[in-house]
Amino acid sequence: MTDNKVEMRGERSRAANIYGGLTENGQASGNRVSVENGRIGGVWAGGRIYAGFSEAGNARDNTLEIRNGYIEGSHTEVSAGYAVKGDSTGNGLTISGGSISRTSADHFVSAGFSYEGNARGNTLTVTGGELGTEAYGGYVRTGTGEASDNRVEFSGSTSAVTRLTAGWSGGADARGNSLVMSSGTVRESLTGGDSLTGLASGNKIEIHGGEVGKHVYAGHTDRGGASANELLIDGGTIAGSAYGSFIADNSSRTAEGSKISFGGTATAEFLVGGYSARGDAVGNEVTVSGGTVRMNVMGGESRSAAARNNTVRVTGGTIGTGSDEGFVHGGYSNTGSADNNTVILEGAPDLGGTRLYGGATGNGHGDMRTGNTLEIRTSGLKAVNVGNFANYRFILPEKTTAGTTVLTLTDAKGTDISNSSVGVAVAGGKPLLRKGDSVTLLANEHGLKAEGMTQQRLSGQQGSSWSMTSI
Repeated sequence: MTDNKVEMRGERSRAANIYGGLTENGQASGNRVSVENGRIGGVWAGGRIYAGFSEAGNARDNTLEIRNGYIEGSHTEVSAGYAVKGDSTGNGLTISGGSISRTSADHFVSAGFSYEGNARGNTLTVTGGELGTEAYGGYVRTGTGEASDNRVEFSGSTSAVTRLTAGWSGGADARGNSLVMSSGTVRESLTGGDSLTGLASGNKIEIHGGEVGKHVYAGHTDRGGASANELLIDGGTIAGSAYGSFIADNSSRTAEGSKISFGGTATAEFLVGGYSARGDAVGNEVTVSGGTVRMNVMGGESRSAAARNNTVRVTGGTIGTGSDEGFVHGGYSNTGSADNNTVILEGAPDLGGTRLYGGATGNGHGDMRTGNTLEIRTSGLKAVNVGNFANYRFILPEKTTAGTTVLTLTDAKGTDISNSSVGVAVAGGKPLLRKGDSVTLLANEHGLKAEGMTQQRLSGQQGSSWSMTSI
């Protein structure tokens, strides 16, 4: 059924359900439904709106626009393209006002929905209105269908929803989904790609404004794996944590290769590049260039396995606030190891309330030092303390002058970098330092231990003397 058009206008307009195109065996495609004002459904029944609905075929290229009105019912369902056994692809749902509510647990808003097939390339655009409990770009309930390449664009000061997800699959992978949030309110979670049993990979979220009441996940899975997901955050407020990849308790798969870029005016509680409850967290990366992280930044985190080869790069912003001491961990694990992680400092970040660790374990056991590296490419920094680094690399800026202190530490218990390897180099072709000039790399007036320390040779201009002191 194609090229059908339904329009509903006026505050007094009423309908129990609306179907733009309905078919049992064929394809529902090219249908268009527009709702402006009116009331759809009732307290105990109705509340269904489908631009295209197919029982056995595909739902493709259908359009649903909701500009205002009140939608409610015991089974409230709003979808541009709904397929029971087929695929839902290329459908578009636009919401610019109105209210969608429910009276039972059966409730969803989605651009594309498939019960047993795939949901691909669907787009949900929100510029205003109350969406209720949950909304999706593409949604697959069961079977082996994947949710892929779906998109959500969420903006508007009056836009609100409890949970917002670009692509969700109950039986297969969630991959290549994207979500852009510019304003509005998400009361709980914001997710790019979410899979119950499969792989969440290649999903991306951009946050430029608005408020998220709990957590953000670029890629999330309950029983599968998560890899190569990406978060870009340069505005807005996140009350909880932001994860590149998140693997929950029911999987021992590895969270790997995911990235977070955090800056601008953004605010968040925690940043974690990749998290796995029972598996490893490997090769994830977090970059902080601005904004405020109230507590912790972790390249990779595992509750019961290893966190290794993760990177945290801090070039600006603030980590740790006056009421909460901040921590930067290259890798963190509770009953496993946290090794071969890297923390890089550049620019002029505010780390005055921050502790820097290459690795850490919740119970204090396991290897949390081997191969961990702190690399500093700036000077004049202040932090609470450093620890669990096997290697310290200082790449002094080209214009560093004699008497410069690279990193001042304030922990009243002192600092211990014993048995570590330290390397120094000067960046650039014409450094200001001359032979005999002195630079202080680390300083702590409460004491600094460096027993068994060895010097590591780095490429680059050297020749000045350097020291680590307890002033």
